[in-house]
Amino acid sequence: MERFRGAGVEGHAELRRKRYIQWSILQHYEVADTPLLDLTQSLRVACSFAQLNSIDPICYVYVLGLPYVTNRITINSEHDVVNVRLLSICPPAALRPYFQEGYLAGTADVTTEFESKTELDFRNRLIAKFAIPRTGVFWGHGFSQIPETALFPRGDKIYVS
Repeated sequence: MERFRGAGVEGHAELRRKRYIQWSILQHYEVADTPLLDLTQSLRVACSFAQLNSIDPICYVYVLGLPYVTNRITINSEHDVVNVRLLSICPPAALRPYFQEGYLAGTADVTTEFESKTELDFRNRLIAKFAIPRTGVFWGHGFSQIPETALFPRGDKIYVS
């Protein structure tokens, strides 16, 4: 938060007030682990990430069922799910969300007190698991894997190596 303020990053004041925004940026930019899962709603982005830096002949894409996103931070009390749309909460200087179409999801009330450890487990939301070949044949004519330089664009002022 101090770095954002010191650099004059637009939106730094809101970052100070909202925990889900803090967690989302920290998780998405790989600064720290948080209680949130990094996701995308783009099949092309998901497949590109699955194949990125992989040496396995088969990669996997997992499809999760989540409540519909209605706001930039959607808290669904019926499902105990928080869904954060990165493009809506990140400062304009953040480039990754534009290319990755990223979302973060977690449970609304993160706690260690629950009946069963599987109660809030996102594996319960798994709808499908797709095995995709790592070869270029997978993409077909007119489509290609999103290059790493686009998924992790240079000049993203939010990313600090």
